[in-house]
Amino acid sequence: GSPIRTIENIKRPQGIVTDMKGNIVVAEILGHCVSVFTSEGKKIQSFGSEGSAKGQLIRPRGIALDNQCNIYVADVGNHRIQKFTSDGKFIAIVGVKGSGPLQFNLPQNVTFNKKNRKLYVCDMDNHRIQILNTDLTLHCTLGTKGNGIGQFKCPSGSTFDSVGNVYITDSDNHRIQVFTPEGRFLRRFGSFGSGPGQLNVPIIATIAGNKVYVCDSENHRISIFTKEGEFVTSFGSQGHEQGQFDYPVHLHITEDGDMLISDYRNNRIQVF
Repeated sequence: GSPIRTIENIKRPQGIVTDMKGNIVVAEILGHCVSVFTSEGKKIQSFGSEGSAKGQLIRPRGIALDNQCNIYVADVGNHRIQKFTSDGKFIAIVGVKGSGPLQFNLPQNVTFNKKNRKLYVCDMDNHRIQILNTDLTLHCTLGTKGNGIGQFKCPSGSTFDSVGNVYITDSDNHRIQVFTPEGRFLRRFGSFGSGPGQLNVPIIATIAGNKVYVCDSENHRISIFTKEGEFVTSFGSQGHEQGQFDYPVHLHITEDGDMLISDYRNNRIQVF
C-alpha cells in the first residue's frame, strides 16, 4: 500500500526509534548526526557533527533508547558506542577498533532489551553480538563467525519479543536466528533468494504482535513472518514512488501501530 506520509531530505536515514513524546529519532549516516522530528515530520533538533571527539559521529547507524530515554548511538566510523541524554547531551563512550572485549569493528546497530535491560550491539565485522550493561560495561558476548547454529556472518540488527527472546538479523547468512535472553539458540528461519520467505541481506527486523517484520534490503521489500518463522507476506518493490523502496534498512513500529521505514537511498522515511 501507499504510506500515510513521508519525511524527506534525510541524509541516508538508518536507525529509527520513537521517544516518550512520540517524537521520531533518526540516525543520519551522511549527516553524521542524530535528528529528532515530530510525529508529523517537522525537525525539532539535530545533535552530533562529523568527527572523532566525544559527542561527534562518523556514519552513525543504529540507535536505541533505554527506560530513562537515554539515547545510544552505534558510531560506526569511530567503532564505538556513545550515550547521550534525551536532549542530545553527551554522557559516555565505549569502544575502539579491535576484536577484544568492548572493542568493535563496524558496530552496525544497538538495541535495548526491556526485559533484561541490556544493550545488544551488532559488532558486524567481528561477527558477534556484544551485550552491554547500560553503563557501557560488558555483560557477555554471543556468537562467532560462520554459518552454523549460533554463528553469524555480518550480523546487523536485533529485536526482542514480549518475553525477551532475541531475534538476530544474520545478514550475510540471509536468515534470522532466535535466542533466549540467556543466549540459548531456539530456531532460525529464512534462506538466500528472492522468493516468498527468502531473504537477500536482511538488515533489521522488528516485532509487533505475533509478527516479525524484516527489512529485506537487497530485495527492496519488507517481508513478514510469524514469530515461529512461518512466512506470511511481503510488500514493496524497488523504485522511487510512494510505497516503493531503494534499499530499506531500518523499521520501527510505534505503540500506535505506525510503521516507520528508513528508505535509505531515497533519503526518506516512509510511514505506513
